[in-house]
Amino acid sequence: MQHKDAIIEIVKKYSIDTIYHLASLLSATSEKLPDLAWDLNLVSLKHILEISKDFKIKKVRTKSPKKKFHNWIRLLLALFYGL
Repeated sequence: MQHKDAIIEIVKKYSIDTIYHLASLLSATSEKLPDLAWDLNLVSLKHILEISKDFKIKKVRTKSPKKKFHNWIRLLLALFYGL
């Protein structure tokens, strides 16, 4: 998920209208590898949201093992990106 340019090319080439963002690290691994967790969990989400906004992606779906975190992401999508 750290290859924003490659994702942009795929979105353009295949006229993507839905993105499923399923990449994440759970807390035990995140605590051991905080830099990787930051990149994978947050930077990748930021990239997906930017791409979705720029290319008018109709749907963005995320997955989190923690229900309250998932709800927070859905709120961010609605408030800041209109998704």
